[in-house]
Formats: sequence, C-alpha cells, structure tokens
Amino acid sequence: MPSSIRVLGRIAVATLLLVSAPTPTLLAQSLLQAPNDAWLSELQRGQALDAQGKSKEAEESLVRALRYAETFGAKNVRVGACLNALALHYHREGNYEGAETLYLRALEVLEGSFGPDQIDLAKILSSLTSLYLTLNEPDSAEKVALRRLTIVEKHLGSDQLDVAEPLSELSLIYFVKGDYDRSEAYQVRALELLSKGAPDDKVALAEAFSSLGVIRAANGDFSSATAPLERASEIRREVGDAETLAAARDLAHLATASSSRMNLAEAEGLLGKALGIRQALGANRDAETATALNNLGETFRSQGLASEAEQQFRQSIRIWEDAAGADHLETAISLNNLAGALQDQRRYREAEQAMKKSRAAFRKRLGPDHPKTLGAIRQYDVVSQLAVATAAALPTGSSAP
Repeated sequence: MPSSIRVLGRIAVATLLLVSAPTPTLLAQSLLQAPNDAWLSELQRGQALDAQGKSKEAEESLVRALRYAETFGAKNVRVGACLNALALHYHREGNYEGAETLYLRALEVLEGSFGPDQIDLAKILSSLTSLYLTLNEPDSAEKVALRRLTIVEKHLGSDQLDVAEPLSELSLIYFVKGDYDRSEAYQVRALELLSKGAPDDKVALAEAFSSLGVIRAANGDFSSATAPLERASEIRREVGDAETLAAARDLAHLATASSSRMNLAEAEGLLGKALGIRQALGANRDAETATALNNLGETFRSQGLASEAEQQFRQSIRIWEDAAGADHLETAISLNNLAGALQDQRRYREAEQAMKKSRAAFRKRLGPDHPKTLGAIRQYDVVSQLAVATAAALPTGSSAP
C-alpha cells in the first residue's frame, strides 16, 4: 500500500460540548440547560489537562466527571458527554479497548435521549471509525462510517462541504479493503465538494488530489493517476508547500507512475528530488524513505545500472532493519531486490546470502506455503546453483564472485 495512505486513522478531537455553536444541537441545548455543577467543572478541567499533555491528571478528572454525571441517572445526556470525552482520552493514549467500550456506551446513552439519527451521534461515529481503522478492522469501520454518512447527509444534504470528510473517510476504508473502484468513487465525490465549497483551502485540495492519484495508482491505472498527482504538486508549489513531506510523497508516487510508463529517467529524477526533500527535513530514516530508496533501486536496475541499484537497496535494508527488524516483510523485499542486483553483477555468493535472509524472513512472516515464500525459495535455489557452477568453473585457488 502506498505510504501516504498507511497511516491510517485520525482521532476526532472535538467534544460534544458544542455550547458555543451558532445553532446549538439537541445535546448542546440540553447541556446549556444543565447547571454548571461538579460534573461540568471536572469535565472542563480534564479536557484542559489533556490539552496540556497531563494525561494522568486529565484521566482522573474525566473519571470524576463521569461519576458526578451518573448521579443524574445512567442514561442522562451528561453521562453521554462524559463518556465520549473519556473515550477520546483513552483513544489518544492507546487504550483502544477502553475507548471502544466508552464510545459504544456514549452512543447508547445519546440514542436513548435523541434517537438513532441525531447529528450529535456523527461525532462519536467518526471517532469510532478512526479507532477501528487503527485496530485494522475495516469491516467494522465501514459499517460505522456508512451510518455516519447517512446521518450527516440527512441533516445537511448530500452536496454540502461538511459531507466531504465522511466521504474521504469511506474512501480510505475501501482503500484499506482493496476495493479501489469504490474508494475512488467516494474520493471523487469528496474532491468535487471540496473544489466547490472550499476552493481556497489549497492544502485540503492538494491532499484530496494526492489521495485520488494514490488510489488510481494502487488500482494499476497509472495513466489516470498522473493528472491528480501532478495537480497536487502544482497546488503545493502555488502555496509554498513544495518542500514538505506531503510534497515528497506526491513526487514518489509520480515516480511510480513514470516508471510504469518506462520513463525511467523521469522516475529517477522525481525519486531523487523526493529523497532530497526528506533529507533536508531530517526524515531520512523512516519507512517512506526506505520505500523510496527501494523504488529508486528498482528504477536503476531497470536501466541496467546494477551497481547503483545495489547502493539504494542496501540503504533501504539498513533503515528497515533498524525500524522494523531483520525479519520484517519490507526488509525481506529489499533483500530480495538486492539479491537480484548482485546477481546482475555475477556476484552469486553475495546474492545467495541475501536470498537466504530474504527466504527466512518470508517463511517466518508468511509461512512455508505462501507464494512469496515459495518464490524466494525458487530464487535462492537458482542463485545457489549459479554460485556452485561459477565456483566449479574457476581455476583452482580462485574465489567465486
């Protein structure tokens, strides 16, 4: 999956206390009528502590707020507000099981007070969707996100700017599920609403165009992917955002599209520029850099530049080993590619050693019968035979390459 999409899920940070909104929702109206008593004071204090990064103190205040709210009855709207605030805190802190439990309880309370399709529920549904994406549960995320979209469209209409975010969220979910056609359809709708409703929000537009390009590239439609990716890069240049990590991602994806068209020189230039940006920003030891280095190595190898490819693969391997371990799948892939570059240079013994490590990682991570493992075994056998044959052909006392 493209690196710009891996990072799956954002945490919604808005609470349900919308008392300052121009048109208060039912929940906000209910809370406005409530006295400013202990539950509300503790809730506000907990949120303030959370914003200051004082996690332990924030949790203590939020728990106290919930206990005070429960004195009004387990199904009171105050309880729903406190449950959601505490769930958001747990979510940010990585307590995903606790967050899910509280999100679901908050939904139950507010559904009992306002019904199943009140607009206030959309905020909790958004947070719950992000949680399920973080937990790699796209089916659960899809169900919740579809419900959220239905609620938002019912209250706001299907052509309003606020619908763009739920649409983008669903696009991401279908991308994760590998349903690229549906992912593209939702992203196109989101992009249309952004272009119409927020034409001056250049950063959001660039991200939307970039996402559309990534989706099309993942679906193998590189020719259609190029235009939105180029538009994203163009917008970033217009707003002085051309030297950011997001811009580097766009360049890397454009390089993939160029490589697919066998425009290898252009791909090399784009990847080089992307890596230069990451180097300047000090982001040269992460997964995206390792991926870009591996892709650059493949581009060099496609041009017959095996030695240059080898250098890129070795850099990629070092980063993956440091970040994820010697037996990570991405490490295995780069090792496999390195073996190919070494084989191109007739350095069969070194290629054999690289393939041995790659084969072991695939077997450990995917099992002995997975197609990638079987492919690595076959490639190892080929390289081993070449190494043996080359050694046998050498004069006595010479060493095999």
